[in-house]
Amino acid sequence: MEIKKSIFGKNVKLIIPQTKIGRIIHDELEYYSTFSKNEDEDLIIEFVKDYNWEFAYNNPRIHFEFEDGFGFDINFCKIKLNLTNKPLYVEILVKNKAKGILNFVKRFLNYEFNTQPVWGQILHELIFVPMCYLYDDIAPIHCSGIKNNNGAFLFGGTGGVGKTSILLTLSKRGDISFVNDDIGIISKDGFVYPNYAFPKIYAYNTKNNAYIEKELLKNKTLANKLQWRIIKNINPSKVRRRIKPDKLYSIDKKQVFNLDSYFIFNIGLFDDIRIKPISVETAATATLEIFKSEYSIINRHFFWHKFNSVINANKIKLDLDSVFKTWHCIYLNAFKNVNLYVINVPQRITQSEFTEKMLETISHFLVK
Repeated sequence: MEIKKSIFGKNVKLIIPQTKIGRIIHDELEYYSTFSKNEDEDLIIEFVKDYNWEFAYNNPRIHFEFEDGFGFDINFCKIKLNLTNKPLYVEILVKNKAKGILNFVKRFLNYEFNTQPVWGQILHELIFVPMCYLYDDIAPIHCSGIKNNNGAFLFGGTGGVGKTSILLTLSKRGDISFVNDDIGIISKDGFVYPNYAFPKIYAYNTKNNAYIEKELLKNKTLANKLQWRIIKNINPSKVRRRIKPDKLYSIDKKQVFNLDSYFIFNIGLFDDIRIKPISVETAATATLEIFKSEYSIINRHFFWHKFNSVINANKIKLDLDSVFKTWHCIYLNAFKNVNLYVINVPQRITQSEFTEKMLETISHFLVK
C-alpha cells in the first residue's frame, strides 16, 4: 500500500505492507493533499517487517550509527534515517506488541491508555517535523495555531502555558479554522503549513467543558474511561486523549497560510493579562530557545550523532548547531511583516479566568 501526501511543502511517499497500519495512517493523514504522479518524492518512508541493519556504533544503546545516517529505538518501533541520499529515505521496523496483565498495567499508566503504536503521532513527531532539520527553507515553532480570513495566528510558549487552552477557547468562534495543535511549521517567506497531527487534549483542558470531555471519551471502553476518571482526579496533567481535529474544529484544507500574528505566552508575577509588541529579534530568539528545549526527544539524537562522529573521527552528516542558525535566519526573515506580541499571564490565574479573558483579548486581534 502506498500513500502520497504533500506535508509541510514536501512530497512524502509512505510504503506500508500491513493493511491495518495503512488504514490507520490513511485516516491520520486525510487532510493533507495528494501530490501528482509526475512530481518527485522528497521523502520516502517504508515500513519493513525485518531488517539487516549493520550499525557501526551504538552510543547510547537506543541510538544507532550507520554509514549513511542514524537510527533510534522507541517503545513500539525502530527508525532508521538515511541522511545522505536524495530523496531522503526512512525505514520503520514495527515491534511485536506486549500481551497479558503487563500490557494492561502499561496501558493504565500510559497518558493515553494505549500500548499500541500511535502512528500518526510517531510519524509527525519523529519524522515529519524533523524534516525541518534537513531542509533550509522551513522551521518549526512550538505553538498552537488557527486561521481566519486575515491569515494564520500562532500562540507559542513553553509547555503547559495555555497554547491548547486558547485553541479550544477560540474554537467556539464560527470564523476560525484549525492550523495546528503543538508544532507549527513556517517557511522563510512567512507562510505557515498546517500540521494535522491529532490534537492531544489533557484532562485540565476539559475543566468546565463537558462537551470536549464527552468527545474525547466517545466510543472508548469502560476501562479507558475509568483510567481517565481516576488519573484526572489525581493529576489532570498526567492523562490525555488524542482526537481528530474535525471533531472540535473547522478545517480549511488549503496547504499553506499567510502568517498574520504570532503571540508568545510568558507566565510571571503579573497582576493581569497584558499584551505588548515585541521585536523581530526577540521573537526569533525566544522561538528558537523554546524549541531547542521542548523537542529534546529528537535533538538528543542529533547531538549523539555528533558525539559518535567526533569520537570515531567520522564526518558529521548533520550538525545541530548549524540547523539552529538556519532556523534563526528563517524566523528573522519570516517575522519581518508579522504582528509580534508577548502575552504576560499571571501565575495564579485560574483556568476559567484564563480562557474567559483570552477569548475577549484575542478576539480583538482577529477582527480587522
